[in-house]
Amino acid sequence: MFKQVIIMAVKCDRCGYKSNEVKAAGGIESQGVRITLEMSEEADLSRDMLVSETATLAIPTYDLQVNSFAGSGSFTTTEGVLRNMKSQLEKVNALSLGDSSDPARASKLKGLLARLDKAISGEEFVTIKVDDPAGNSYIQNLFAPDPDPCLTVERYERSREQNDELGISDMMVSEDAAAASSDAASTCQASADTSGKVSTSSPVAATS
Repeated sequence: MFKQVIIMAVKCDRCGYKSNEVKAAGGIESQGVRITLEMSEEADLSRDMLVSETATLAIPTYDLQVNSFAGSGSFTTTEGVLRNMKSQLEKVNALSLGDSSDPARASKLKGLLARLDKAISGEEFVTIKVDDPAGNSYIQNLFAPDPDPCLTVERYERSREQNDELGISDMMVSEDAAAASSDAASTCQASADTSGKVSTSSPVAATS
């Protein structure tokens, strides 16, 4: 099991609009995470994937990198992630696919979309990389509890810039200040204790 998540779903019976958003219930992890999935068979398309709103996805073979979908997290399968990547590309580059678009750019984009279709159908296997500074993304291990030969998970310390983007730099400074204050208080208490022991032993020495 990875962690608890909150799934928020919206469906309009009137217009048919559907939307879902996933957020990790535990907040931001202490470290970021990089996950690499090297697909090798059609079964990899059925892996569960949790992609948080702070994650970046990449397919190096296609020289493709996209941010998480519409600023919200998603819980789906590997196939679903590939479909979402394709949908996002089509939406962002809608003008590039029109009749008045640059032919070279349109041709390149259509070629990329065609390759994504092959990956979605299992005709072509790709490597998917997920980089999530918040540490809240996950790809299912099909061999659990044993290591998955197709899956690599790496935890890393975030940079100051990443902490700024997550909005936690000020929180960390406050925590560091509180820790420093606590350490100083402990040091003062230890000094007071030592001083007390010395003064207690003085009358004994005087008596002897």
